Parts: sequence; structure tokens; C-alpha cells
Amino acid sequence: MRIDMKKLILFAFLVLCGLGSDFAAAERRTASSTLPKDLSKLEGMYWYNFKNGLVDGTNYESTDVLELVRYDEDSMYFRASLSFSNGHSCDISGIAERDEGRLTYYDTTYGNGCVLHVVPTSTSVALDDPTGQCRNMSCGARGVFGYEKFSPKRKRKITYMARLKNSTQYQGAVVNYDRLKLAKAHGIAPEWSNARAMLGTYAFWGNLEGVRQALNQGADLDFNDKQGWGPVSGAGYSWNIEITQLLLDHGLNINKLENGKTLLAHAAYNRAAGGDRQLNYIKWLIEKGADASIPGNDGETPVDIAIRTKSDQRIVDLLKGKTEH
Repeated sequence: MRIDMKKLILFAFLVLCGLGSDFAAAERRTASSTLPKDLSKLEGMYWYNFKNGLVDGTNYESTDVLELVRYDEDSMYFRASLSFSNGHSCDISGIAERDEGRLTYYDTTYGNGCVLHVVPTSTSVALDDPTGQCRNMSCGARGVFGYEKFSPKRKRKITYMARLKNSTQYQGAVVNYDRLKLAKAHGIAPEWSNARAMLGTYAFWGNLEGVRQALNQGADLDFNDKQGWGPVSGAGYSWNIEITQLLLDHGLNINKLENGKTLLAHAAYNRAAGGDRQLNYIKWLIEKGADASIPGNDGETPVDIAIRTKSDQRIVDLLKGKTEH
């Protein structure tokens, strides 16, 4: 992908200063959107080739692709496949709807709050990831949205429309968009249109508002979502006290087994972000009545997990003391 390195370096510096979002917003204001009333005018496959490379000095050619297909008068299907150095990429698809001169896509399956804008201007079509969560969801380490500028001069008619509409990406996008429209008809904001089925994933991401929305929509405390997360495993992984308290307030048993383990067991695993946060969460769970002596389906207790995964010694000592008593 061709990137203005001066702008990228400036952006990185401003991120360190806490001003990255302001810079990105200013960049987005420099070109006026030209979203046509007839969205079919945007339809096509946008592309460009560019020289790419690996860190070992190997050079190769890459192609970035953006497909736009009219879905209805107010929305378009899009699929973006972007390449970056050292083999990294961004891949994202969905249906984006008309939104004040641009098209906006809300992810309803991953759970981290991805919102992506497709922004057409007189000279380009760009992708805007205002929160950075779409990058986290769909890009490799070197990938980023917002620096590509697909030119209408490099747009081809899509000659493989039947194959495109039979693809898993397109079919999945239609399912998600239909769900989003149904939710909006019932007064639910688009970003929460799938919240009822996302409780565990929202807990995993530490998304407090997502958990609240899921519970308000009647999410099942016994349900594991497609990503394998339920409320117990998700909350235990995130070490989030507010989310766990909210789940307890809605009737979650603090000693419930999910995927064969309790909240305390899920929380005991050693991870890079542990330390005081993990320790304080485990202390809080115990104060709330979590039983450290309950084994999982595999026979492991929380202290066994802490020892096996080499958690902070303070956590091992705390759990060992609670298990022995």
C-alpha cells in the first residue's frame, strides 16, 4: 500500500502525544464527500498495484482491492483487501449504509466496537476507521485503514457478480445487515444489533456498555457465543470488576462452571497484562464468595492453573492459602 510516510510519521508522533485522533479527524475533513444519490454509480472493483517488500530486503508486487456493490438504495456491500510490508494485510467486508455523505459499517460479530466509514470524494474512495477498532479486528501488525485512496480512474466493472454474491463474505454481510435493520426498527442502535448473542465476547473485550446492552436485551447467562466466550470465561479473562459485578447483579453464580472452569479459574491464568490488576481482581472475587477449592472438569483448581501457567507468586500464594482452608 502506498502511504505518505511524512504523514504517517507525524501521525505516530501525535499518537504518542495523545493527539492522533485529532490529526486523523483533520485529515478526513480535507476532502469533501461526494456520495451520489444513485449508489450504483460507485459500484465496481477498485484496485492498484504497488511495490512491496519484506524486512529482509526482498521486493515484490502487491495489489490492493476494494469492491463496492449496491445492495439497496441506501446501502452497499464492500470488501477491502489491503496489503502492507512484510506480508501483513487488512481484510474486511460488510454492508455499509448511507450516513451523511458517506457509507457506515457497524461490526456486529467481533465485539470490539469496529465502525468503518467508506468515504467517496471526487478523486478517491477512502476508508476511515475513527476508533481504530476495525484495524484491531481485521489487520495484521503493519496494517492500517485511512491511508488508501482508491481512484475512480482505476475502477473496473465487476464481471464475477454471481460468484461474489454466492461468497461467504457477501452472504454473511446480508445476514448481519438484515439483523441490524431489524434491531433499528425496534429502537436499538446499529452497533448493538447483535448484542444479545455477544455477551461473552463483550465481557472478554472489557466492553462494559456492550455487556449492559446484551443483558438489557435478555442475553442468556448460559450461552457461549460463536467465538467460544460465555460470561464466565469472558469476564474471567478480562479481569474487569465492573463487568463481573454487573453479571452478578443479573444473577450469575460466582462459582458457576463454564467450559469446565469457574470465574476464579479463568482469572488465574497467567498473561502478559497480569500483575496488580489480576491480583486485585482475584482478591475481589474471593471477597465476593468465589471458592478457590472448586476443581474444574479436568480436576485442576485455580491454584493449579496459576502454578502451571507461572502466574504472579502473590496470586499463587493467595490461592494456595484459600484452597488449603
